[in-house]
Amino acid sequence: MNSVTGGQSTEDKQRQTVADLARKKVMEAFHQGENSVANQNLANVAPTRVISSTAYNQNLASTPPTTS
Repeated sequence: MNSVTGGQSTEDKQRQTVADLARKKVMEAFHQGENSVANQNLANVAPTRVISSTAYNQNLASTPPTTS
């Protein structure tokens, strides 16, 4: 900040422009990679079976306690 004129110096403006461009590039790359990364993650997740809480509780109740 240039305290004499109360505005931004040329250097500050350039720095801000570079920061804005970098932020834009990062966001573009993120959005381009977002779908492929999400699909890879889905492919790597082991398939799970969804059961109701009632079935879960019944399974839990019928499981014998482990002894150590």
